[in-house]
Amino acid sequence: MPPDDDASPPVHEKEPPKPVDDRTFQLYDLRVEVVCPPGKRILCGAKPGDHFTLEGELLKLPPGQGFSIYSLGAVLPLLAAKQRVTSPYDWMATDAEVACPDPHCPSKLCIVRTGVRTFRREDVTVVPLPGPPSKSTPAPLRTVPAPTPSHIERPRSQPDASPRVFALMETAVEPPATPTPQPAETRSTDADADADQEDDQPAEFSDPCVLDYLRADWG
Repeated sequence: MPPDDDASPPVHEKEPPKPVDDRTFQLYDLRVEVVCPPGKRILCGAKPGDHFTLEGELLKLPPGQGFSIYSLGAVLPLLAAKQRVTSPYDWMATDAEVACPDPHCPSKLCIVRTGVRTFRREDVTVVPLPGPPSKSTPAPLRTVPAPTPSHIERPRSQPDASPRVFALMETAVEPPATPTPQPAETRSTDADADADQEDDQPAEFSDPCVLDYLRADWG
């Protein structure tokens, strides 16, 4: 009996890997299988039951079987995360189907965890594990907070200055008020007084004609 259109194959998973402390780690083996609804036209060239497996980093296809590069490109970004242990509430642990990248193709790819494989760290990488810091490791730099505006640093040129001096430096002093300039007082001198007296005296007539006229008039 063919499966229903909305039915999907069950996801069979083994027990999640248990952490061990012997420089090894565990990954899930995966099987990615094509799911085709019966009676629907498939545009990606896949047939029901086409699949590949992933063991570690090795992707394996059955002999004589091909796989669409577009379908493969849609599922590849999820495989590394699907190999790792995740929380049971993580969608990566429960969601298993990926749609075909062709929006007109009804096929799907189902990712199934099939088992657990153990790897030794030395077999897959040469990068050493980070260890505790050695004695030759320099100490971390201390972070000094930035001074506040009210903080005044002691001058280095005056190491023995009195604390009272710095207290006066920290006290805000208002600048003195600028006096209003007054007009300069005018002082009279002796020369100015003589000049005033000369201005008060009548001018002497030095014209001889005028003098003769005055004498004749006065008799």
